[in-house]
Amino acid sequence: MKDKHIILLCVIILFVLLGIQQYFIRQSEEDVLLKKIEELELKIDSLSSKKDSIRIVIKTIDKNIQNNEKHYEKVVTTIINQSSSADSIFARDYIKKFIDERLSDD
Repeated sequence: MKDKHIILLCVIILFVLLGIQQYFIRQSEEDVLLKKIEELELKIDSLSSKKDSIRIVIKTIDKNIQNNEKHYEKVVTTIINQSSSADSIFARDYIKKFIDERLSDD
């Protein structure tokens, strides 16, 4: 009868030790998961910040494109409405400038 009590006591102690071990294992796993969650939250914040920066750049580029389109439309309208004599003068001046640059390179 005494042997049964000793065996029972050993089994109870074994289960208690296993329970304590499982508790600490789960606790350390939980700590690791919490650290990973914190790291992921930092990455999310970083990515959100980069996303906002990219949106600002895109808006700036869109605005520049709109300004360029307006300027281009204005220039095109001016060119279309010019007289043929103005076109001739422009062509003459352009060719002269081109020839002068070529001669100065030699």
